[in-house]
Amino acid sequence: MSSGAQRQRFFFFIWGLVLFFAVFLGISLGVVCGLSDMGKSIIASGVSVQGIDVGGQTTEQALATLESQLNFNQLEEDLLLRWQDKEWKLSPKDIQARLDLATGINQAMRVGRGQGFFADLYQRYIAKTEGKDIPLHLLINDKKLSSYLEDLAREINREPVNAQLLTNPDDTIQVVGEQPGEKLNLAKAKSKIKEQLLKTDKEILLPVELWQAEVTAGIIHSRGIKRLLSSFATNFSTAKENRAYNIYVAAKAIDGVMLKPGEVFSFNKIVGPRSQEAGYKTAGVIVNNELVEGIGGGVCQVSSTLYNAVLLADLQIVERSNHSRPVAYLPLGRDATVAYDYLDFKFKNSTGSYVLIRAEVDGGRLLIRLFGNQPPGERVSIVTETDAVLPSPVKVTPDKSLPTGGMVVEKEGDSGCRVNTWRTVEINGKEVRRELVGHSTYNPVARIIRKGI
Repeated sequence: MSSGAQRQRFFFFIWGLVLFFAVFLGISLGVVCGLSDMGKSIIASGVSVQGIDVGGQTTEQALATLESQLNFNQLEEDLLLRWQDKEWKLSPKDIQARLDLATGINQAMRVGRGQGFFADLYQRYIAKTEGKDIPLHLLINDKKLSSYLEDLAREINREPVNAQLLTNPDDTIQVVGEQPGEKLNLAKAKSKIKEQLLKTDKEILLPVELWQAEVTAGIIHSRGIKRLLSSFATNFSTAKENRAYNIYVAAKAIDGVMLKPGEVFSFNKIVGPRSQEAGYKTAGVIVNNELVEGIGGGVCQVSSTLYNAVLLADLQIVERSNHSRPVAYLPLGRDATVAYDYLDFKFKNSTGSYVLIRAEVDGGRLLIRLFGNQPPGERVSIVTETDAVLPSPVKVTPDKSLPTGGMVVEKEGDSGCRVNTWRTVEINGKEVRRELVGHSTYNPVARIIRKGI
């Protein structure tokens, strides 16, 4: 072997020994530093809490150190919350704001403990040589802060206003645009308050966001309601106060109902049970061919008026029943009786656009208007014809309450009939359809008259 190769091997051997001793010395120093206080109940050297050195201290000493050196003034100053021209003050005491010293000290004590011998030794070495800071967490009474912000929200929040489709007295329509509202973001406000409590700047601009309306003008326009389809009115006596009131309640229930294309309207579903709990009063109703007192008398005038408006709007009738005897406010074949749970009036929006129902009571007049988008040149007419006459029964029987042969009771009455209802549709003066839309059967009505013999 040449002398040059020998010198090179010797050179590498010497540097290897130097490196070995350097590593050994470093490890030894680390072990000495780490083991010097591992068996003691003190915080490892180099550990600080919120920037304050607590290394080599017990938990009691660390607590005293933090209490003496931390600046608690920031948790005594009020926060100023602002929105537009309004201001509110929030005291940290009101939400029990405080620093979590116990948790911070506990975390500091765990540095270099509980991870295994070598891992603990490494943590202590890093803390000793580079430092290890434990940030303190802020504690608050979350329920109190939430309650405070909810009260604040009631002052700030403003609900949006949906776009509306208005119908004018001249039967034109008008779309009024939506108005966005404002709403305090509770989660963001809570986060901002927690963050700002430990800062010198005590002003917070509250996170109030726009609250968009659910129904916009664009949505209204997309529903395609452009004109009056039909209107129909019936009259009633305001002297019969209960009946008039029932008409008003039922008309109010259907006013403003909007049907999608293909949707079926159910009178019973929309109006609901006719009961005292629902606000209805006792008035005359037809039951078993007799006019008697019952809850909700007069509601059938609303369903019957709506039936005529639906016929004139050229909408599809799904379910309809006539009264057992004629009614005074409509011609034969033009009424639609209802009774909750077993007699309903239903029709289908058979157009390609939405249909809006407007119902209003003015004095003794009930007016129902339907708005949608049928062809403007369409004209609908309703014709009824009597199909058959049902004779009235006449029967003479003795009145047993009177002397024999003195008086009798004679039962007479009005004849019944069967009526067909036809709908004729013309477009630009030309008939395009004539259809039978309803059969109605009215029973004879008996009357009792006392006659002498």
